[in-house]
Amino acid sequence: MSLAPWRCPHALRPDDARMPLASRRCPHASRAPAMPACLSRPGDACMPLAPGDARMPLAPWRCPTTHRHAFLKVLTERRLTGLTLEVAKLRKPDKETKDLLFAKSQEALRLYARNNDLRLSVKDLKKELGGKDKAMAQVAEELGQRNEDLAQWDVELTKLREEMGQLKEEMARKEELYQKSNDDLTNEATEAYGAGFGDGIAQVACVHPGVDLS
Repeated sequence: MSLAPWRCPHALRPDDARMPLASRRCPHASRAPAMPACLSRPGDACMPLAPGDARMPLAPWRCPTTHRHAFLKVLTERRLTGLTLEVAKLRKPDKETKDLLFAKSQEALRLYARNNDLRLSVKDLKKELGGKDKAMAQVAEELGQRNEDLAQWDVELTKLREEMGQLKEEMARKEELYQKSNDDLTNEATEAYGAGFGDGIAQVACVHPGVDLS
C-alpha cells in the first residue's frame, strides 16, 4: 500500500489517488452502523499501529481507532465489574474472613495491652532503679564515712596500745620496786622481831630467875 503506515485516510483528500476503494471514500463512511463512530476528526491521524499488532483490524484500510476504543471500553467495563465485585467482597467479607479479622484484632489488642504493661513495668523498674541508685549512693557515702571512722579508730587504737605498753612497763617497774620494798620491810621486821624476842627473854629471866627458858 502506498498510504503512510497505518494512518487513517481522513488525512487524504477524497480525490487523492492514494485513497482506497473505488469510491475514493474514507472507510469511516462505509462502516457498519452497529460499530461506534471513530473519534477522529477529518484531517487528524488515528493512533499508529504496527502491521503485526493484534489490535489492528483485518481490513487493511479499516481505521484502528474505532476498534481500539471499543476494545478499551469492553476492557474497562470488565475491570470495573471485577473491581466492583472485589470491593463488594471486601465490604461484605465472608465468615472466615470475619473470624480471621476478629482474631487478628484480638491479637492486636493483646499485644497492645502487653506492650502497655511492659512499658509500665519498665517505668516502674526505672523508678525503682533510681531509688536504689540513691540508696546505693547513700550507703556508699555512709560506708566511706565509716571507713574514715575506722581509720581514725585504728590510729587511736594504736595510740592506746602504745600507752598500754608504757603502762605495763611502768607497772612492772612499780611492781619491782614494790617487791624490793616488801623484801626490805620483811628483812627489817625480821631483824627487829629477833632483837625484840631476845630482849624479852632477858627480861623474863631477870624477873623469874628460877624459870627455865630454854
